[in-house]
Amino acid sequence: MGHSDSTQASPGREPAGRGSLARLLAPRSVAFVGASDNNNMSQCAYRNLLRHGFAGEVFLVNPKQAEVHGQKAWPDLASIGKPVDAVFSLLGAARVPALARECAALGIFNLVVLAGGFSEEGEHGALLQNELVEVAAREGLRVLGPNTIGYLNLHARALLYGSPLEPPAYPDRPVAAGPVSAVVQSGIIAHTLIRGMLSRRVGLGTVVAVGNEADVRIHDVIEHLVDDPHTQVIAAFIETVRDHVAFRRACLRAAAAKKPIVALRAGRSAIGAVTAISHTGALAGDQQVNEAAFRQLGVIAVASVEELVVTAAYLGNHGAPTGKRAAFLAISGGFCEMFADRAEEVGIELLAFSANVQAELRAILPPSAAVSNPLDTTGIAQTDITIFPRVMETLSRAGDIDVLFVGRNPWRATPADPAPVVARYRPWGDAVARSPVPILLVADSLCDISDFEVQFSRDAGLPPEIGGLQFGLQAFVRAAEWRSRVDRLAQQPPAALPPLALPGFATGRAMAEHEVLALLQQADVPTVPWTLARTGDEAVAAAERFGYPVVLKVSSAQIAHKSAMGGVVLDIADASGVRDAWAAVMAAAARQPQAVVDGALLMPMRGAGLELIVGVKSDPTWGQALVVGLGGVWTELLRDTVVCPLPAADQDIADMLERLKGARLLDGGHGLPAVHRPALIAVIRQVARLAAALGDELEALELNPVRVRGSVVEALDGLIAWQRH
Repeated sequence: MGHSDSTQASPGREPAGRGSLARLLAPRSVAFVGASDNNNMSQCAYRNLLRHGFAGEVFLVNPKQAEVHGQKAWPDLASIGKPVDAVFSLLGAARVPALARECAALGIFNLVVLAGGFSEEGEHGALLQNELVEVAAREGLRVLGPNTIGYLNLHARALLYGSPLEPPAYPDRPVAAGPVSAVVQSGIIAHTLIRGMLSRRVGLGTVVAVGNEADVRIHDVIEHLVDDPHTQVIAAFIETVRDHVAFRRACLRAAAAKKPIVALRAGRSAIGAVTAISHTGALAGDQQVNEAAFRQLGVIAVASVEELVVTAAYLGNHGAPTGKRAAFLAISGGFCEMFADRAEEVGIELLAFSANVQAELRAILPPSAAVSNPLDTTGIAQTDITIFPRVMETLSRAGDIDVLFVGRNPWRATPADPAPVVARYRPWGDAVARSPVPILLVADSLCDISDFEVQFSRDAGLPPEIGGLQFGLQAFVRAAEWRSRVDRLAQQPPAALPPLALPGFATGRAMAEHEVLALLQQADVPTVPWTLARTGDEAVAAAERFGYPVVLKVSSAQIAHKSAMGGVVLDIADASGVRDAWAAVMAAAARQPQAVVDGALLMPMRGAGLELIVGVKSDPTWGQALVVGLGGVWTELLRDTVVCPLPAADQDIADMLERLKGARLLDGGHGLPAVHRPALIAVIRQVARLAAALGDELEALELNPVRVRGSVVEALDGLIAWQRH
């Protein structure tokens, strides 16, 4: 039984005539080096290849045995004497670099390394991994792993996968090929994900466990799957993103190809943020930036393996819905109540039926039935089996819904005679076939799908159940929101802003507020008028020029939060007040022995306006991230902020403003005019440009508060912190 290599090359590193990720994942011949009857991974991988009908040659290499797994064993790779596309290494870590060199010398440029004991196990292992990386780079090898369980490619029937791969209850049946592929950074999660997909009866495409990512990284696999015609959905388990630029590029390509990525990010708890001198770092934790990055890139973020499985399965079976307006139908009042509760929680809109639809329903249902959405047909639909499909037909033609949900629990047992069951539900299937909107079956809970359920649903023309109320409805909503996001990405993808020139500016030095404000003005970020006064008399003179009331703030590069140490006096009404304020802030500064005081900033006291915090922080994974939130006195109290990695499109910034819990404040009221959003977005964009110009040394740039009144936007305070080396 032959097969063709229908995959295409990834746009990553693919040296001409050498290693190829496409060939690694769809080899025409493979060699197991270290094959042994005593090695469980060797046994599993060999059995997986045979059971799924791999058409190429398999060479088993073991210098100590003449026969392995009932087949001839070769003493070494050189003795094979034939071309080998990929090597599956079962050797210990210490022997792998030498094996990589041997492969290259023999013209074998694709290698899967199962062994652990590399960078995950300390300094010695890191040295071994570095040696492997150097050999791969020099010789042009593509290396999957080390510390991987391998991969499976069911469409090519190539499974270099060192773990059991049996569908539940049917251990002798090959796993069905299908539209859902996956990339994971954990072999255990690969196994869990595969079994979860099998329990939902979803066909798999290519599943790759990248392990330590010595060479092949998660973004390489995503790029490959974007180009794979068999893959329609990509599931991912991500522990870390090692190259955010390449990862962003891969995700945006997936979005452009309309291939959803469903990702579970591990390590979601806070592991530290810069808090010593910047609110911006404290308010934008690692997980918040991760979630924002996924949202920006069109990646569907989930919080558990169950959500990962159900969401990927939903997309693989049903695709992305066009909207979230829905009706629900069941033969159970309790089921209807539970659906209504869950629909409200996840954001599904249950519309009232029109008068015409209500009239049609009353003609079908008994007088006791309440004609409302969700709709309980009452128990009479159990007696008269024609009622339910007739109601399905009526609701599907209602004209103002995007989807019809139908409550039905999966069959958990096989009846002695399945024919009556199929006959009972075939009218449901006919209603599905004629429906102008999708009809989705939903159970009251998540459960495995039996083999009978699969067969009887096919025979009756019914779609697969979506994954229960808890997970299935959430998957539906995420799929709908993904469709909206990728449509927007197609219109306005995030792109780098035009560069901002800062002639003569030197990064890395501590900066007082007056220096930050001057830099903001140089970057065309509007600020409140200000003067640096070095004496009390200069402060009074400046106040007379501005007009009262005024604000006085101590200016020192070593004092970040001036209010907390008594370095700010507000609403000063006259010259006497300026002199008193000068004395007070200087006395407070004197209690900060580390501070070098440049003087005090004098600026006009502004009236009522909406106060925001606008900043940029350096994230260890994603680089610079934009932070916007309610500012001033509300910063620490409410902690109402949203984050978006840079670069960000104007629409990204607009979405950030709308995601604030206090977003309604931008609409005005309570004596304030509505915020002119284009003016505010333009200022935030300039802050992002400034941060990009300051470069990788920047730790945090913070403007707090930024006062907004109508179309007038101006920074009242600024802070810059640099990376500590």
